[in-house]
Amino acid sequence: MVKKLELNISKESIDAIVIGGNGGIGNALVRKLSQLDEISSVYCCSRKKPNGLPSIANWIPFDITIENSIIAASQNIKRQSQNVRLIIIASGILYDKYANMPEKSLKDINADYFFEVFKINTLGPILTAKHFTSIFEKQNKTIMCILSARVGSIEDNNLGGWYSYRSSKSAVNMMAKTLSIEMKRKNGDSITALIHPGTVDTSLSKPFQSSVARDKLFTTDKAAESILSVIGGWNNECNGGFFAWDGQMIPF
Repeated sequence: MVKKLELNISKESIDAIVIGGNGGIGNALVRKLSQLDEISSVYCCSRKKPNGLPSIANWIPFDITIENSIIAASQNIKRQSQNVRLIIIASGILYDKYANMPEKSLKDINADYFFEVFKINTLGPILTAKHFTSIFEKQNKTIMCILSARVGSIEDNNLGGWYSYRSSKSAVNMMAKTLSIEMKRKNGDSITALIHPGTVDTSLSKPFQSSVARDKLFTTDKAAESILSVIGGWNNECNGGFFAWDGQMIPF
């Protein structure tokens, strides 16, 4: 059972936005949010419309690599809702359609692939925050949750490799930390924080699942429930934090 989102909003229900709502985790988040009593509408932002959207979910065309698309999506939602209190950015890339994979060593670094990873994993969330935070910065308690990865932790890096992915996630962590400070100045009840969802059984992790213990490979539904459970427990002290799927803090 998903823990209730403790957003401290009296009696009224709220709207939520999921960026990357057609991905494995993003789509599960859309479905799980749609089942919560305190959610009145969910805006599913993605390039392609997911199949079988819940009745309270609205698809918004969105491409995280194109700023004009981000602007159009934010304006579209502003016209429809005055009560967005939760934004979850669940988009990301680990390898591309050209078979570029995470680097095992320096010799594997490819400049075009490196920039593409940063464009989606780092610049995309920054631009999304630029245009989407204005949707709720004058509301009461608001939450922006950005999916990151434990391998983006500089302190926790004991294996090396994966230069582009690690670096893009470290950079988005810094972006979120900086954003959390700015948003707090605008709205003392805002929370901006990061979540590592664990290793989830999606197309993104498929090539790397052989080394993952069976009990550590989560379904998308399990990942979504864990993410919402952690978010439901956030308070002002969590602003700017980096959390694992079980609520434990991860070092930056």
